[in-house]
Amino acid sequence: MAPAATEHENALDQHVVYFLRHHPEFYNQHTIARIQPGWYVIDGREIAVEWHYGEEGEEGYLLAVDGPLRQPFADYAQGTEANAVFEDKLPRTCLQQIPKERQMSFGDMHQVVSRLEAMKNSK
Repeated sequence: MAPAATEHENALDQHVVYFLRHHPEFYNQHTIARIQPGWYVIDGREIAVEWHYGEEGEEGYLLAVDGPLRQPFADYAQGTEANAVFEDKLPRTCLQQIPKERQMSFGDMHQVVSRLEAMKNSK
């Protein structure tokens, strides 16, 4: 059983509902499902929705987080690149975490082999 949503999460989801009610064109053209507080699947893509608190005198707004992309939810919904920010620190793969000198090598680094030759050699 999932833990109960906090007040913040409930308020966040209420903002998403408010946005969708006021943008029926987006709601009618896309498949949207809430999977847990602050997490949605939009057209098959799982995204997080956060609240961006405005600076002094500035209103806050919903923020869509889709992998390394952080963008105002309204811009994300419109499919624009407006105000999109990509985090440059993507998670490293397991291989990238191993120092080069410790990675396994097969001794054929300088040989150019076609895909067909590689498949024949893999038997």
